[in-house]
Amino acid sequence: MSPNISATRIAIINLLILSLLATLVGRLWFLQVLSGSEAQKLAERTSVRTVYEQAPRGFIFDRDGRTLAQNRTALTVALDVSQVPNSRKDEVIGNLARVLSMKQDEVRNIFDDKRLATNAPRPIALDVDKNVVIYLEEHADQFPGVTDVEIPVREYPMHTLASHVIGHIGEIDAEQLKKCEDASNHANETGSVRICRPGDLVGKLGVEKLYDDWIAGKPGIKQTVVNVNGDPVGTPTEDPPQRGWDAILTLDAGVQTAAETALQDGINFARTQTDRDTGKKFNAPAGAVVAIDPTTGDILALASNPNFDPNWLVGSAPPGALAALNSPKANMPFFNRAISEAVPPGSTFKPITATASWDKDPNLATRSFDCPPSIKIGDRVFKDWQPGGQGTLDLATSLAQSCDITFYNLGVELNNKSYQSGEHLQQVARSFGFGRPTDVDLLGEAAGQVPDAEWKWNHFSESQTFDRRWFDGDAANLAVGQGFLEATPLQLATAYGAIANGGTLMRPHVLECLAQLNVSQATNVQQACKNGRTPKTAREKALGRVNAQPAALQYILNAMSGTVRGSGTAADAFAGFPLDQIFVAGKSGTAQNPPRQDSSWFGAIAKNGDKQIVVVAMVEEAGFGAQIAAPIVRRVLEQYYGVTSTGFHAGAAIKG
Repeated sequence: MSPNISATRIAIINLLILSLLATLVGRLWFLQVLSGSEAQKLAERTSVRTVYEQAPRGFIFDRDGRTLAQNRTALTVALDVSQVPNSRKDEVIGNLARVLSMKQDEVRNIFDDKRLATNAPRPIALDVDKNVVIYLEEHADQFPGVTDVEIPVREYPMHTLASHVIGHIGEIDAEQLKKCEDASNHANETGSVRICRPGDLVGKLGVEKLYDDWIAGKPGIKQTVVNVNGDPVGTPTEDPPQRGWDAILTLDAGVQTAAETALQDGINFARTQTDRDTGKKFNAPAGAVVAIDPTTGDILALASNPNFDPNWLVGSAPPGALAALNSPKANMPFFNRAISEAVPPGSTFKPITATASWDKDPNLATRSFDCPPSIKIGDRVFKDWQPGGQGTLDLATSLAQSCDITFYNLGVELNNKSYQSGEHLQQVARSFGFGRPTDVDLLGEAAGQVPDAEWKWNHFSESQTFDRRWFDGDAANLAVGQGFLEATPLQLATAYGAIANGGTLMRPHVLECLAQLNVSQATNVQQACKNGRTPKTAREKALGRVNAQPAALQYILNAMSGTVRGSGTAADAFAGFPLDQIFVAGKSGTAQNPPRQDSSWFGAIAKNGDKQIVVVAMVEEAGFGAQIAAPIVRRVLEQYYGVTSTGFHAGAAIKG
């Protein structure tokens, strides 16, 4: 080889080496000098991961401190979707569905829910068996991102008792979420700003819903700074959850139990009886009972049948239970008939008619009334419930024996005497609270209806064959609680409360107070409420004075006491009750509501010293008020006054 060629090659090789070294040095200089600051910024880029912890809800107690709603710890399977590789998403969903006995679509919907945070565990299944959790832990490689947590869930230890008052909780819906977000810029009555997030459990019915801002508590917030890789940077900050306020209700669990048991007994008995008008058994699909303290408006019992077990709505329903509740055959168990069902109250309205007539006739108490089998008003024949009539009666006996003819005539008289001064019976009825909500602290209350000439004219159109004018026959129907009149059991109880207390219409309420208690100790209700708070929706409040003379109210109260004695319509239902010790005044009602069968009503006012109560029972399509509703009311009175009860005993089959 030539020395010159060898030197040339060496020179070329050296040049290449120098070029490569120069390129390498240049690249290093670029990375370290020109791009170093950008790399440093990328490495230091962080974000805040926020995880919310559900707060324990406040407990719910009755007036004596008995627990109606509480919390328990539930073992829950949760999933952090950020820890699931995209390539394994379908695999994990399928595995979870199989182990948790869920449908894959159910798991996928939770997995894909964009409303939920992607960096925090989201519940997949509540109340999971411990063996399932053990399996998940032993096969962790098949379930990336899956963990188990213990969270507080709602429990209702008395199950169906007072379910329409207590209510239940459930996942927040879009409407509730928007309402919460709209209110997020100002403090609520609790003094704090409510935080709501998709997936939250909130009140859906009853006290749980109306006082949710108080009962729900404040969720805990844990904030962690993480880098781009999701690794924690620094020390997390944590604001622990704050337990909600406890609600003490005016309900008496003993009276509530008696009301619900008697109502079911009455329904069961009614279904064994034959409707004289149709020849078929009574349907008796549902009913309601209301008991209040007439001096304060405290609701001592509020029962609606059929009812439901709120435990079934928080993840612990037996198979098929929820489907059964939503079946048409279930007769709408979530519908609170005590406050939401407005129907004709029948003859239980007659005391209001007597009160209105007192103003127009100063001699009403001494008048005699003929009670023949029927009378003709306009072109229509109106019959008394007694086919043979009832002879000559005074007003008190007309109330006690529920003579329809007396009150048909009074209705016509009031209609004729009211042209110059307005429709007097309607005015008096409205002053007793009919035709408008009672403002009870429960949601879904019906207003009812007090018909008059203007209402009838506007209600019916010219195209209908029904005559739109107001006739004497309409006034006669109104006087006996029929026709277009509609009232709820709570409205009737509130009106009777005004008769009982001398003329003050008290607002009914179910909440006594809200307090922050140590629930591990026995509840001292009086002390708790002394230190607690009462929202304005539940404060004792007089809605006004009824349009009635005190003498009229006292006379009518005494006259109503004849209903449960002697020849009164409910005397049979109250046989053996200690009426010599406990004053009881009542009124039966058998209300027509075509095309349905007659409904059974009874309202009572009872007093023993300072201990007073008003009880109203209504059973749909159950026939006679004295036979079905009156024994229900008696059973509630027995519980309230400590009278030994022998159970439900049907009264006489009297229609008045």
